[in-house]
Amino acid sequence: MRFFAVFSDYVNIRREGRRLIFLKGEKKISLLPKDIFALLIFGKVNLSSEALNLLLSEEKPIYFLTRFGKLKGILFNEFLTSNYNKRLNQYKLQLTDRVEVAKFFVRKKLEGIETFFGIDLKEYFLLLEEAQQLETLLGIEGQASQKMFEKLKQLLRDSPLTFEGRSYRPPKDEVNALLSMSYTMVYLTAFPVVVSLGYDPFLSFLHTKRGTHRAFCSDVMEPLRPFITYTLMWEIKRKTFSKRDFKRDPKRGVYLNDRGLDKFLSFYERNLNEVLERLKETLVEFESSFIS
Repeated sequence: MRFFAVFSDYVNIRREGRRLIFLKGEKKISLLPKDIFALLIFGKVNLSSEALNLLLSEEKPIYFLTRFGKLKGILFNEFLTSNYNKRLNQYKLQLTDRVEVAKFFVRKKLEGIETFFGIDLKEYFLLLEEAQQLETLLGIEGQASQKMFEKLKQLLRDSPLTFEGRSYRPPKDEVNALLSMSYTMVYLTAFPVVVSLGYDPFLSFLHTKRGTHRAFCSDVMEPLRPFITYTLMWEIKRKTFSKRDFKRDPKRGVYLNDRGLDKFLSFYERNLNEVLERLKETLVEFESSFIS
């Protein structure tokens, strides 16, 4: 299973039977929706209503993104299921036990940092258990993440790509562009998983909703950040990416060009099944700890 991405402008997307057809000039691509996880649209496209209906009937999300990887919107067939019991429990938890649930997600992330980067976070686990305020939890999570990125910088010191520490909005170097795109893709992957399991993607515990931000998806993906960061590190060390895979914009910072995006999606698709499994495991553990 893979993400199918459209980078070019003015691609016509239509339906023939149970297949999606992508047309631009003389070029034609045909695929079955069942063979993809989601459709990513980076360019300006003409999407027919028949093609849209086919994707929605097959429960395939359609993500609209800018050239810089920022999410503009999502089309999905079933936003909230009729089984509302989990959501009722989720709402109740948000009112009564938000800090304890937020601790769960931070604890899982700290465990991942220790596992993948070999950093001793014993002190942070102790601080986590004593924390009573959400702001304190965010501070602990931020400090632990900083240690992870410091270790990442050491591990990438011989890399041809630049990494001067974590920066975003905008990414200031090539590794940060890859990190931002990696985290965006895990967030996009989390959305249909969260919804299909009956949860409200907007009702969060650790993160605060901003606008259309699906903050619970950010909660659920937080424990996966060490895994995807570590996996990306090895892809960089294998020299899959070069400086020619990036562009620089005065306002938007460094971002992947079409060639770089194609390489990145190949990398992400190779790890998609494990990302899905880890997301589901996190939600199952969340449910057994707080919902059941």
